[in-house]
Amino acid sequence: PFCSSFAKFITRGYDQLEMAVLSGANLKVVGSHVGVTPSSDGPSQMGLSDIAWMRAFTTIRDRRGNPGMYILQPADAYAAYALTNVMAEYEGVCYMRTGRPDVEFLYSDDAVFNLGGFEVLSEGRDIMLVASGYMVHEANKALEALDRQGIAATVVDLYSLPFDGDALLDLANENNGYVLTLEDNYGASIGSAVADVMTDSGDAFTLRQMHVARLPKSARTPEEELDYVGLATDDIVRTSLNMLEVGVA
Repeated sequence: PFCSSFAKFITRGYDQLEMAVLSGANLKVVGSHVGVTPSSDGPSQMGLSDIAWMRAFTTIRDRRGNPGMYILQPADAYAAYALTNVMAEYEGVCYMRTGRPDVEFLYSDDAVFNLGGFEVLSEGRDIMLVASGYMVHEANKALEALDRQGIAATVVDLYSLPFDGDALLDLANENNGYVLTLEDNYGASIGSAVADVMTDSGDAFTLRQMHVARLPKSARTPEEELDYVGLATDDIVRTSLNMLEVGVA
């Protein structure tokens, strides 16, 4: 079975989702209107804490030896379609988070997505930007701005939780261990998952997490909302330069 509602309201059934995980159900759930980009609707309609709730299930193993749940966050329509097919073929519990705003295409219909995977959209050497969903597009904008500052950034679309931690750490090392995570929801989510992998490795990394750290408000556009919560492109560029101790030219 597939079921879908606003991510904000999916959390009302959290105990039922837990029972599904415990009983080994083959269930697929889609939560829409995630993050702050449903700006004009205000925070009462935004899925902001759902990923932190669901992430707990990604840290356990079910009776099949698989993660208790996969969380999937497509960044465009091609990714959403492909990941829906991946969910349908998988036996277990999956939760997909989808956004409301129109976004440009990043992929094509021949792109391949896997549970536990991620996509490298740009390869740099100075800092790695790890994003998901709508924030992948903001990371791409920041990439261009950083390039003008002489900073070569790697952009990763972390569309799955859990993910291949070793592969992500290899990329981090290729960027001198500097990692900035980007998510337009509350914390304890993508950034925390990356932090856990880094901690378990025992190696040294410099990680900064950017997420919604203040209560959102109603805004006319997603851009206004991102600026209000400190997640606009300029904020990402400023934080990246601060991490690298580089002044703005």
